[in-house]
Amino acid sequence: MIRRRFGRSILVSTVLIICLLADNRPLGAQDSIWNLRTPEWDTVWPTMANADEARQRLIHIASELMGYTGLVLPVQPVGPAAIEAPRSGHILLDTAWLEASDAELAFGLARGWGHRVLEHEPQEFSSTEAELAAWRDGTRFTLADEVEADIYAARFLADFGYDPQPLFAALCLRHENATTDKVWTDGQRVDLTADTMEQVLGLRPDTPCGPDAVVILASCSEQYDACLASADQRVSACHQACYSGECSLACSTSND
Repeated sequence: MIRRRFGRSILVSTVLIICLLADNRPLGAQDSIWNLRTPEWDTVWPTMANADEARQRLIHIASELMGYTGLVLPVQPVGPAAIEAPRSGHILLDTAWLEASDAELAFGLARGWGHRVLEHEPQEFSSTEAELAAWRDGTRFTLADEVEADIYAARFLADFGYDPQPLFAALCLRHENATTDKVWTDGQRVDLTADTMEQVLGLRPDTPCGPDAVVILASCSEQYDACLASADQRVSACHQACYSGECSLACSTSND
């Protein structure tokens, strides 16, 4: 019996070794964890000039987030022409982030992980197209949830030593080019990220845009009331959502 079990274990080990050697590239644990070799990812890598580097950057940041949160989560790529619905339990990743800075990639992934850690639930949408558009616009979740995810991602950037300037530059450019009104703007997101990093590091990073550049799209009271209506009365989050240089005092007292 012992001899038979020993022979069986040798056979299993031999099969595993053959399977691993059959591929040109060794099968890493990271590939299995984050599904980076599934058919949907196989269509992403050929479109990128530096696919190997992008893959390693993604694995590195996802590894950091796994250690940071204790959650191992699959990542779903979303290209510019994506039509597939977001899958339950997956972190959505804009494929453009793979060719952006480390800070942009880390911030986007950390926001996704943050939503899961904080147990946020997406809002209801009439179609996949509408849901993906909301995700790209940062409105797939309630305003309060989006702000909480921003804070979570900013703390991650600070804890792992990311330089936020490339992220700020990208957000400020998007803020300046915005063609639609937002209650929570990319300029406000930059300012909140800088404030959060200051809380962690004791030093506030420079911001190329922020309260002075933010166009107040409605009165402070209207912003605050709109947040409360969508946030189930989570007042502290609404204070942050209404955050700007002009509104900080008004928002903190408008519910008195």
